[in-house]
Amino acid sequence: METNKEWININEIKVLHVQNDDSKKIFIEDCVKEIKKSRLEESKKEIMSKVKHFEEKGMFEESIKYAEQLLTIEEELREI
Repeated sequence: METNKEWININEIKVLHVQNDDSKKIFIEDCVKEIKKSRLEESKKEIMSKVKHFEEKGMFEESIKYAEQLLTIEEELREI
């Protein structure tokens, strides 16, 4: 989380130095995309861990539920 805060602080400074409003808008949109992507990647890792855990325990129905969530996240990542 500390790294994310530092990243946000750095990008706030960058936004202040961008002169053109259109450039600011594009820069902010890019930052939002990066944040969404980062959160989705974190969720993906957590879900992959759960899928593996349930498969090791032989709990395949639970594993499939999480695998379906994983597919949804991967689709969202492709759209970013």
